Amino acid sequence: MSHARAVGIANDNNVINNISGTNIFGIRAFYPDLGYIPFVELHKISGTVVNDDFFNSSFPSGAYFQIERTQATGGTSNPGSPLGLSALFAVYQIPVPSQ
Repeated sequence: MSHARAVGIANDNNVINNISGTNIFGIRAFYPDLGYIPFVELHKISGTVVNDDFFNSSFPSGAYFQIERTQATGGTSNPGSPLGLSALFAVYQIPVPSQ
């Protein structure tokens, strides 16, 4: 069993890096600090369609996101300007065995 802890919509208007003076835009989903790194699902939104994996031709099998305690960040845009991408995200608490 898993418990949904947060859901929302994130966009790619965030500067996630700067390489040689060029801003790199990407999707950054923020959620509350739950005290652990959660399981996060992200799905691209195109109008009224929520895609399963595809983000763009550079990421046909899904984009790569860095999952942290309070945010998930992924570089899915062209350098220099955002592409206007949006993503639906869900944050889950999944029980794991204690060490």
